[in-house]
Amino acid sequence: PPPPPEPPPPENEQEEEPPPDMQKQQQPLSLSQMDLALNLGVGDAMQGAFSFEGFGVQPDAVSDLEIFDVKDLDRPPKRIKTVPPVYPPALKRARVTGEVKLLIIIDQSGRVKVERTLNSTAREFEQAAIRAAQECLFEPPTKGGKKVRARYSMDVPFRF
Repeated sequence: PPPPPEPPPPENEQEEEPPPDMQKQQQPLSLSQMDLALNLGVGDAMQGAFSFEGFGVQPDAVSDLEIFDVKDLDRPPKRIKTVPPVYPPALKRARVTGEVKLLIIIDQSGRVKVERTLNSTAREFEQAAIRAAQECLFEPPTKGGKKVRARYSMDVPFRF
């Protein structure tokens, strides 16, 4: 076989001079500087920030954040105070009836927080239903005799 072609002769490459700031020889890092560069921790500034003492709460306070389903409670929630919704005027004039189903959280004192709307027959009913639900009051939900938070679905009817 014929010999391989010879590579072209190298062009006259001029070595580029490094930028002025790179011409100075850098000082070697000390051991503490290398340790700091290699161990990227949060340092002492964050030490203890995530302990319970740092927030001033009891260690069992995390259990208060748990939300139980109604089926897990000692008994279903009992409504103490019911507030009827304010009928939207346009729907009242048109004699439109309907219903809004809300997902609510009942806290340890029996107060209601609306998590979201699950279903509604008319969007115009939703804000009135949310306002009415937030004014309702329940017996505090219990699990094992202890007051807890519970998730519950609540129907708010709009009838004449």
